[in-house]
Amino acid sequence: MEFNRSIKASSCEESDLSGKKQEEKTEEASGFASFRELAESLIFALLLAFFIKSFEAEAFVIPTGSMAPTLKGRHKDIECSECGFRYQVNASEEMDSSTNRKTATRIVSGTCPQCGFPEYYGPDAPSFTGDRILVSKCTFDNRPVYRWDVSVFRAPAEPKVNFIKRIIGLPNERVRIQYGDIFVQKKLPSGDYADFEIVRKPLTNLQQMLQTVYDNDFPHKELVQIGWPSRWIDDLALQRKEQAAWIPSEDRKSFSFSGEVQKIDESVFGSRLNLETNPLPGEFDAKNASVHWLRYRHIVPSSFDWLSLMDRKLPDSVLQSGKIANNPQLIIDQAAYNTAIRQTSDSRDVDSMSQYIRKLPGTSAYGYRYQCLKSADSFGMNWTGDLSVSCEVDFKNEPFTDHDQLLFDLVKGGQVFRCRIHPLDGRITLEIPGIDKWVPEVVVHPLGPGVHHFQFMNIDEQMRLLVDGKELEFPNEGRYDHLCKPFANGQAGVLPRNRDPNEKDLIPVSIGVQNRKMSIDHIKIQRDLYYIATGNHLEAIPYELAEQLHKPEHRRCDRLSSVVIPSADEENYTKFLSDPVSWKGYGNTWSAIFDLQEDQYLALGDNSGLSHDSRLWSSNTVPYYVDRKLLIGKAFYVYWPHGKLIPKTRLPFIPEFSKMRHID
Repeated sequence: MEFNRSIKASSCEESDLSGKKQEEKTEEASGFASFRELAESLIFALLLAFFIKSFEAEAFVIPTGSMAPTLKGRHKDIECSECGFRYQVNASEEMDSSTNRKTATRIVSGTCPQCGFPEYYGPDAPSFTGDRILVSKCTFDNRPVYRWDVSVFRAPAEPKVNFIKRIIGLPNERVRIQYGDIFVQKKLPSGDYADFEIVRKPLTNLQQMLQTVYDNDFPHKELVQIGWPSRWIDDLALQRKEQAAWIPSEDRKSFSFSGEVQKIDESVFGSRLNLETNPLPGEFDAKNASVHWLRYRHIVPSSFDWLSLMDRKLPDSVLQSGKIANNPQLIIDQAAYNTAIRQTSDSRDVDSMSQYIRKLPGTSAYGYRYQCLKSADSFGMNWTGDLSVSCEVDFKNEPFTDHDQLLFDLVKGGQVFRCRIHPLDGRITLEIPGIDKWVPEVVVHPLGPGVHHFQFMNIDEQMRLLVDGKELEFPNEGRYDHLCKPFANGQAGVLPRNRDPNEKDLIPVSIGVQNRKMSIDHIKIQRDLYYIATGNHLEAIPYELAEQLHKPEHRRCDRLSSVVIPSADEENYTKFLSDPVSWKGYGNTWSAIFDLQEDQYLALGDNSGLSHDSRLWSSNTVPYYVDRKLLIGKAFYVYWPHGKLIPKTRLPFIPEFSKMRHID
């Protein structure tokens, strides 16, 4: 068996959707870096020799970020200095993959996905080798290749180079990428194709692919104290009634309902500052008049806001206008991993740095400090309405009553998708309020007083619920794709896939309670991966729309809109995301179609915004598919995600066991 091979990457593997190749760098690696690589290799070889004896496997190192966040290439591991959230930023450019030598490029900044702070951590912040994984070379000899398998294969263009991607399309299928989802037509024995059907991710795959939108275990308490609005807010406080049912804890990590409405001071949820758009949803239907709601708004400080907020002051523009511009916003496919800002010189002279770095007066040893703007190259461009909300609910140790209810609402395209829980009899209902053609799905799952964990998802045209880690089985699996298709008479479905977002999408998540005293903690909102339709396989579209394909404003964006989506600068970009008037046509997307024959597979990276994969391979000499004979094996375990640094050194040899994990 071989254990010390690494996945090599061609320059195109590190390119973005424009396909631009990276320039090779020639700076010599330091003696320390060489020593570190040698020491790591010896340690990993010993570990593998000890643990792997009974099956054929091979070790690989992930070089780039095409599979992030599932698998990470060389990266910076950052703990946000503002909110404490830990995230990773791509640093593949710091090393030349063909020579394993340092380049002149340094990754000096990234943006926290939790609070939006664009942090400058400088050229000396360590970067870590990519995840070290194990690949089973015999899996595909003993079973078929399954959709969603993370697979290592020889690159179609360069058979001596190994790539790692997720298998999305299978032999004898026609695959469509549209609306961020994957649709498949099966080939029939007659040679014709069946109708396109959306394909869903099994739970184990989905949980690894979900990306954090907001984790309330990391609230920014200081911002609320100076008057910045809280993302989670009680519905009564949102309507400025100087009262609330849901009250935050002192650390703002949890909320409680005492059974009655309380009078509050405005500072509980931040100041009375207006937002650019201030939707007031009220009650979505009359049946819930006695339900008290806790609402989420995606309020993200801009780079310019942070210039003041980092000093715990409200921006002058906010104080003068009484309004926070360009908030709340749609949830989009932005990924923290792609927010790197590059510095091409070790000089600390700001003139030699990126255009996104500013020198400010400060108290550092240099007499100044640096602050970053968010790089326009890192902006997510596609609205993502497939969401998940999870939390821990403490029902208190009191008997349940007939009136007790817990509700979760997720909004997509202006439509509410609801889970209603009656704790007394354990009756749980999936609802789509206002849609007559939807028959509520009901299961009975007994719940006792005390603490329970819930996760409600609206992903891939399916509602799913997990209670205490177990997925409940609803009669029709919570699927509603039959409502999205055109009917037999040619009429559009009642939930057309191309529906535009509206003001309700600015409050995309709500948690409701009726009667029952309870508290909720560990609230987390996540989004599904968004597959961008791009490349040489786009379906034909009208000429006037096709022209937009070549405009820089639409790079990385497959959404069509009546307004050109401005990506050149942050102010106009975020203005679009907060302005429902501009969203006409934004529900429409381009689509890409791929035909697969026998022994042909479609391979896509999880980091859809920065992955050179099947969407971009096609040329006169390079196929867009992976032939069966090029498959090496299935990735199944991250055995070394990179260690913690030994104190007072840069040696990452302390294992992080919590990040060693199975790959799904």
